[in-house]
Amino acid sequence: MPTRLYPPILESRIVAIDPNIAFGRPVVLRIGVATRAVVDRICAGETAAELMKDYGLTRTEIRQARRFERSDFRKA
Repeated sequence: MPTRLYPPILESRIVAIDPNIAFGRPVVLRIGVATRAVVDRICAGETAAELMKDYGLTRTEIRQARRFERSDFRKA
């Protein structure tokens, strides 16, 4: 039985769903921060630079988190 899922809508393995990390919420795997937290902060008006500083994320990780949260995969 698989323990980690990498959403097929993303071209890389940056975002993962793993029951052992964040209770199975989708996360940016390298850091363990929930994709929803990243997108919520962007929607609140924070910049990518602020997220990069606070979480140590890369621009690619931020883009992938946003892409995942906007995807139909997330809504399923």
